[in-house]
Amino acid sequence: MGFSADDLIRKISEKSGLAEDEVRGKVEGKRGELNGLITLEGAAHIVAGELGINFLEGMVEEVPKLLLENVIPGMSSVDVSGRLTQLFEVRSFDKSDEVRGKVASGLIADKTSAVRVVFWDKWAEAVENGAVKEGDIIKIRDGYTKENRNGEAEIHLGSRAFIVVNPEDLNEDDYPKKAGGSQMKLSELVAGMQGVDCVVKVLRSYEPREFTREDGSTGRVANLFVADDTRSARAVLWDDDVGLVEAGELKEGDVILIKKGYVRERLDDIEIHVGRYGKVVLNPPDVVLENVVAVASETARAKRTTIAGLKPESKAEVRAALIRIYDNPTIYEKEGEKRFVVNGVIDDGSGRLHTVFFNKMGEILLNTTINALIEGDAYQLVHDRLREIGGSEIIVAGTVRENDTSGRLELIVFDLDLAPDPGAEIESLLKEAGALIGGKNGA
Repeated sequence: MGFSADDLIRKISEKSGLAEDEVRGKVEGKRGELNGLITLEGAAHIVAGELGINFLEGMVEEVPKLLLENVIPGMSSVDVSGRLTQLFEVRSFDKSDEVRGKVASGLIADKTSAVRVVFWDKWAEAVENGAVKEGDIIKIRDGYTKENRNGEAEIHLGSRAFIVVNPEDLNEDDYPKKAGGSQMKLSELVAGMQGVDCVVKVLRSYEPREFTREDGSTGRVANLFVADDTRSARAVLWDDDVGLVEAGELKEGDVILIKKGYVRERLDDIEIHVGRYGKVVLNPPDVVLENVVAVASETARAKRTTIAGLKPESKAEVRAALIRIYDNPTIYEKEGEKRFVVNGVIDDGSGRLHTVFFNKMGEILLNTTINALIEGDAYQLVHDRLREIGGSEIIVAGTVRENDTSGRLELIVFDLDLAPDPGAEIESLLKEAGALIGGKNGA
């Protein structure tokens, strides 16, 4: 339950040794200084801070045991702890004709995830007056959660909630040390993080596509395959940032700084998204990204070959014409998540090959999403897509295996390029030719 101004004044009196009347006078005086724009409880927070008293300490009987990775929307009483890695400015708003409210927000992180926190009224005042600062470890009791516009949970601190700032019973080493705005490595990212900055190199850029939101508006999305010196991952650009890909300004080989991205887990891997609050900086000056982990991608271990030269249980890359997409994508469920697979056939002149595209590769091939397949006419969608890209040359990389039923070889695709760069292909062929000539001369 919440504490009244009388409760807080009594607690300040006990900790400071001042008489309750003297404390009350200080609290009312502080409220008068601010022209009555804060509550007595809010004024008590400020007086306590001026007296060097953490009057909330001891109000939480035990360390919250809930980890941030387990916070979901719709929880009515949340006890958690974490470091405030980011704090944003306090805003005022009209609650009614005569009442003004205040709100602030930030990001709280533990070693499992990061979650947005929304501070209302007296807690926004605590932020505004420096009682709660960026970098502090805070213990939260009796927060509640909502789903934000990114589909993630966020913790709200209303009148019922309590905060203990930098409690002595929590170990600093149990919480991330990076403050907001610090660049992070891809290997440090976990699902749920928000406000993430990182520098990556673009290894692959996929075809942008349009989609329709539930409200009928149209959006755009583009996928990138990126890496730094620790790992590789998917980066997802939304709406305005997609224009960088469409205009050819963002290309494979570019280094980009992602600012204020958010991290999701999808199909057992992480994705860093650049949404409405994020930003992409192309080839930022004075930024050097060395030792990019291209080898983290299976693509780097796939050897270019012909279909006739494929060997079972190898990784291979093939340039060929897409001659068929089967019109019966299979939708299934795994670990509570909808997934799908679509099959195709490619031909490079040396032979034909059955190709299998799971999930993300299937979405890129069909230029759609699994939800669109479920809700729409999958048959028509596949036929429209085949008319659009059928017969075009593509590059696919994947794992070669023997089909259990037919005994024929097939390729399980883990990377594909629907619009290979002719210049890059010529350069690759010249390098291969040079290597062959060099080998013969050496022999």
